[in-house]
Amino acid sequence: MATIVAFVAVVFGREPQRRPDTFSITGYVLDADGHLVLGAEVHARPSDRGGLESQSLTNLGRFNLSVNGPGRYLVYCFKDNRGYREIDEALVRLDPEGIPTVVVTDQSPKAVTVIRLRPRAAKLTVRLIDSETGRPLEKVQLKLRREHSPNDQFIKPLTAFHKNATIKLLLPSFPLRLSVSAAGYENWSYSDPSSEAPSARLLLAPDEAREITVALRPLRKPQ
Repeated sequence: MATIVAFVAVVFGREPQRRPDTFSITGYVLDADGHLVLGAEVHARPSDRGGLESQSLTNLGRFNLSVNGPGRYLVYCFKDNRGYREIDEALVRLDPEGIPTVVVTDQSPKAVTVIRLRPRAAKLTVRLIDSETGRPLEKVQLKLRREHSPNDQFIKPLTAFHKNATIKLLLPSFPLRLSVSAAGYENWSYSDPSSEAPSARLLLAPDEAREITVALRPLRKPQ
């Protein structure tokens, strides 16, 4: 595994109005042995507002990301077949150590952020249907949580923007628990069909793409 040591720096200009490029995030990409990693691709994306994503390549292990002013930024990197090439909300919630939030302010903070260069993210596609009719469901809630860290969890409600009741996610490559609930239906929890012993954990390999169809059973009315 490798780490990024990110130093947040704010460069002050003499003019009353700062240019957007006077704010930057700088640091070094290190491997597991503390050696500098050359040519790593480093990204910073605003986490508290819209805005352009910054990108930099390490030069002698060092990177410099120009950002558009103060705010919170998600910093992540990619090198060869390691690291997160792209991220989404599920990765941020389930792997906060891998994608830390770096705060840039007018006071030029001295905080140091350390993140690990993770294995590549996996891709999960979940389709939600009625087990009796086969029709796409509505108003469903999907929940993922880390097996050994329940506080790290991600909840995704199904919305009209999800075509054919299909949710697509990027996930970290470590054990997760997946469950689905909907009003009027029995709760559903993932069970690994390939495991010899009953296993409720979902574990995807780095860069794996998997599709799961969840067929919820309607609740039976008492007679």
